[in-house]
Parts: sequence; structure tokens; C-alpha cells
Amino acid sequence: MKYKINNFIKKLFISRYGLYTNHINFKNDILNNSQPLLINSFGGLNQDKIFYVIQQDSRGRGLFSIVSAVVSHIDFALKNGFIPVVDLKNFNSEYRQSESDNVWNAYFDGPSKFTLEEVYQSKNVYFSTNTFPLGYEATITENLNLYKCYQKYIRLNSNIDALVTKAKIELNFSGNKILGVHFRGKESRRARNHFLPPSKRQIYKLVDVAIKNKEYTKIFVVSEDPTNLLFLKKRYGDMVQFLEMPRARFMNTYRYADEYRPNHRYKLGEEVLQEMQMLSECNGFIGCVSNISNFAIFINQNKFQDCVVIKNPQNSKFPIISMLKWYVMNLFPNTMLGFKDFKFEDDGKKKLIS
Repeated sequence: MKYKINNFIKKLFISRYGLYTNHINFKNDILNNSQPLLINSFGGLNQDKIFYVIQQDSRGRGLFSIVSAVVSHIDFALKNGFIPVVDLKNFNSEYRQSESDNVWNAYFDGPSKFTLEEVYQSKNVYFSTNTFPLGYEATITENLNLYKCYQKYIRLNSNIDALVTKAKIELNFSGNKILGVHFRGKESRRARNHFLPPSKRQIYKLVDVAIKNKEYTKIFVVSEDPTNLLFLKKRYGDMVQFLEMPRARFMNTYRYADEYRPNHRYKLGEEVLQEMQMLSECNGFIGCVSNISNFAIFINQNKFQDCVVIKNPQNSKFPIISMLKWYVMNLFPNTMLGFKDFKFEDDGKKKLIS
């Protein structure tokens, strides 16, 4: 029965959108032979060095979950005298376009001058786990040591940096007081054990205050849900700015088939990197509990004039309840079972609202 239901859902998306695809898994000798946290020997090069290959072999993880883990593993490697090298070529992720791509290099420079080809001919090679190192938190927002590590060893590459600069010029970032808004929706409303995303009421009450009392002139919106974006456009008109990219109401766009557009998986990472970087450069910020919001705050380092992160309750671990909880809470006023209201702090410091 479960198989029949899943198969029906897939067929529904195929017939309705022509886009649904399963995950693509690339297999190779490096992936099959790698042993996390055990020494591996691939050849005789660099016998006086110990390399630490950072891999995040996984599916369903967003880019900034991966990047947060990479930053933590770089710090771990350096503390242990290892040379960190990031390998997103031989391990699967949502952003890997083909077996020949180290997608890390498509987005970032660093952290090491050594190539994967040289590392995989070397004598002493450790592999990371595909999660965070032991003792490191999944949320790195307020860790100053990790921020310094990020600043020193990771940089947006020239292509991403140029795209961000171009978008900021086109949207006249320098000529406006801009409020960044990260407004999650779609499948995050049903994700088990995840924090529930904001309601429309929670978002617009904060944005209204920001416009009226804090004199923001533009709203830069990041949302994967087209209905959330449309809601803000209808309410605030030409004040709303955003980047053009695929959006979907019911599923993640990494589920779109590769035929949807050339280099679709790579572009997903490229686009979310642009959005995060631009959020981090806004004058103020309204976000929610997510890796995009967390990383924008991480990069900004408390320079936002106003900053609120909406921290709603976590969703249930039980599938049926998790499918309904957000929608039930959204029906009720904040004085009963609904999502709570909140406000900006007068000092502009980050405020977690629960």
C-alpha cells in the first residue's frame, strides 16, 4: 500500500509538472573505499603530510547545512594538524551536476592549494564524517572562532561574487534602506522535527512595523514558495525586490529533472548563495530558523540595524501530525493555539522569538 501511494504521488507530479525526478547517485572507487576517520593510503606522494578530505555524502540537505559542516571540519582539521581539502566531486549532494564536477570549486575558493588528484595519490588521507565533527554544533551562527575560520579559508569565487555585485547594482542596494526577509514555506511546513516556518501574519506584522517606524524603503525577499512571494508583492507593491529563479509550492526545486534547465543542480547552489550573501548585506533582517537565515546572520556578524529570527515550535516526529500541525496553528489566533506575535528589540540586536 505504501509503495502504491508513493508511486501515485510521483506519477501525479510527472503528469502535472513533467518535472519530478528521483535523486541521482554517482558511485566510484573513492566513495566506495573511503573510511571516515581512518587513515587511507592512495599512493606515495606527500609522505610528510596528512590530508583531511571533507565530504558530505548526503541527499536532501541544503547548501548551507553542507557549508556549515565544512567550516566546522576545516576548524577540526587545522586543530589536529591536518590539511583540509573539500571533495564534493566523489560524493553525492543535491548540487552535483556530473561525476566530473567538484561542485565546491564552482562556488568557493579554498581552503587548500592541493588538488583532489594530488590528494588521491598521497600516502596519508583521512576522510571526515558526513555530518558535523564531534563536539561541534549544527548551528554556527554565533561562533566567532568559526567565523574567523570561514573568513580566512573560504571565499566566494569570482563568478559568484560578480553575480552578487551585478544583482546589487540592478536592485540599487546602495541607494536604499533595505529590509531582508527570508520567508520559508512549501514543504518546510510539513517537515518532521523541523522548526515550523513563519505564518503570513508573523511576517507582515514585522514588515509593517519596519516600514512605518524604521523607514525601510525596499524589501529584499528570499522565498522558495511562489505564494509567499506573491503575498508580499500584493501587500507592498514595488517595494518588494527578489531574484528570478525557479520556485515551487509543494516540493523542493532540487526534485526537478535535469531537463528543466541546463545545469539546474549547479544553478540551485549558485542562486541560493547569491540570495544569502545579499540578505547578509541588507540593513535589517527578518528571518526564521533555517540554515539560510543562520548563515546570513553568521556572515553579517551583528551589523544589522534590526534583526529578528522567528523561532516557532518544532513540528512533530509523527508523519500524520507533521502534515497538519502548521496548518492547524495557522487557523488559530495567537492568543489560543496559533503562532505568537513578536516585535523588534529597541537596541536592534538579534531576537529569537518563541
